[in-house]
Amino acid sequence: MRITGDSRGITVEATSKLNLFLEITAKRADGFHELESVFHEIDLGDTLTFEPAARLELHVRGDGAPPGEDNIVLKAARLLASENKTSAGARIVLEKRVPTGAGLGGGSADAAATLLGLDRLWSLGLGKPALHALAARLGSDVNFFLEGGTALCTGRGEIVSPLPSHPPLHFALLCPPFPTLTADVYRRFTFDLNAPRNSPNILISRLPAGSPAALEGGLFNRLESAALAAEPRLARVLATAQRTGPFGARVTGSGSTVYLPVLSRAEAERLAGDPVLSSLGRVIPAASAR
Repeated sequence: MRITGDSRGITVEATSKLNLFLEITAKRADGFHELESVFHEIDLGDTLTFEPAARLELHVRGDGAPPGEDNIVLKAARLLASENKTSAGARIVLEKRVPTGAGLGGGSADAAATLLGLDRLWSLGLGKPALHALAARLGSDVNFFLEGGTALCTGRGEIVSPLPSHPPLHFALLCPPFPTLTADVYRRFTFDLNAPRNSPNILISRLPAGSPAALEGGLFNRLESAALAAEPRLARVLATAQRTGPFGARVTGSGSTVYLPVLSRAEAERLAGDPVLSSLGRVIPAASAR
């Protein structure tokens, strides 16, 4: 996530993420699930600008994001203002490029960008612990975007343990023209206390190689089957991507995006022009965010 500007105006480039590994480890009394997930920040993202104003107002450009009070950007802004007892306003413009309901964390990234952008615009001077406390109240993935990079996320996803930097990775993202709803996917998921658990350690040990061939055996998503059950059309998308991608393909998070690891940006761009993949959805080249 990149932040530029000063008290006259702030711009934040809010990146998105892939789940390179996702295991469910327990079901909690509050209805949520405990998980272990390797989040990886990629360079596909939205742009948010923040300017001083008499009140909080949000303007959305692009498709998919709710324009009003249901937007997590306004929820984050109001939470930050309330907790810090400020009556300051802001004119917020959200340029939406990350598909919604795609498993890429676009809304969570926008919420984190709002906390960071308004903290600077309003000269609140909050440290990371205070921002993380607010992020956890907004959503399970928001905390990751305050850190970025690659991280092992546990708890509901809000406990973020950054992993060492590694060579950049490249992907082709196949985003079908339908979302999957996280709540629907979890309703389809049955937690089996006695089922064997996969460990993220294989993937983590292979990240320093920076090679999609090395990563292939460590990529895993426990929610993939539930996502296919929640949205049957996704099965054809995934099967086609697995046949086409040089190193296979996986659903990220609860879907609906399928990612194909590739060797280079050029290879991702070649797949973006593949007529079979393109017939199933939008194909977007992406790489590790820097």
